Amino acid sequence: MHRYLKVKGGFLSVAIERDKERARAIMTHYGVDGSVYNRDILMVD
Repeated sequence: MHRYLKVKGGFLSVAIERDKERARAIMTHYGVDGSVYNRDILMVD
């Protein structure tokens, strides 16, 4: 999957979590003021 994001600065945070037998990666793009621009969650079996 490819998603175009017009990056205006800020930072990317990636968190890996495990819930029982499933793992997920949560990627969040924050602006320079701390607001969330985009969040994507990938589930892994």
